[in-house]
Amino acid sequence: MTLLDAAEELASQNSHSSHPTAVQEHKSGKLLNALAEHSQVEEKRGFLLDAALHHGLVTILYALFFSGDVLSRTVDKSDVTTMLLRDMTKREPWTAAQRWRALAASAGGSRLSSSSVWKTSLAEQTQSIVALFAWVHRQPLETFEPLVSKIETHLESLFNDANQLSITSRRDVLSTRMSVVVAPESKGTSLPFDPNRINSVWADMGPVKGDEVISLHKFGLKRMTEQGQGTLLIKPEVTTAALLREMAKT
Repeated sequence: MTLLDAAEELASQNSHSSHPTAVQEHKSGKLLNALAEHSQVEEKRGFLLDAALHHGLVTILYALFFSGDVLSRTVDKSDVTTMLLRDMTKREPWTAAQRWRALAASAGGSRLSSSSVWKTSLAEQTQSIVALFAWVHRQPLETFEPLVSKIETHLESLFNDANQLSITSRRDVLSTRMSVVVAPESKGTSLPFDPNRINSVWADMGPVKGDEVISLHKFGLKRMTEQGQGTLLIKPEVTTAALLREMAKT
């Protein structure tokens, strides 16, 4: 049974109240407002919850593990190691800069797994998921308490996998610089959908170039050469306004 199925089962054991209230200010406000509007239709609720959960997970995993070129900005808040890497890349042989990046990333990743940031983020993300289920189904938080341990187990596994990937991607390939990426943004807002740079998770819903990106869905992988040429090996995936148009259909 998936996490969404388990949440549905717990919610069905308790009576629904009114529709969830809309969210006026939130980075994923349009997605959550659509959830508020369509929360009583199971299929639509499933699509929207899936998008919301993926967005939350991709956002926290990127912040914790992939947001810097050497160490994540959660650990290196001033991004000093990224600036050092750029300086080193200009002044030293490429292989020397890459080796320094590999050693620093490996040491930083090992320390992160035992840090208070890891534990706090795990607890906060667990509560965020429980709160989302409670909000969508108009249930008290206690309804979904039986899911807490299952959520924590899933998140712990995701955190471990992401941490290992963050170390491996920065350490194991020295000839090129590999980076895990998300959809590009400007000033904290995702850029409009461009199929040349990102994929839409539900392509059959008819996303078009220029659509608003309403949530992140999957990571991408970027490679940079010694000459500074960047290539997307795997495009990141997003949810676009096409999902909202699909949900608006009767």
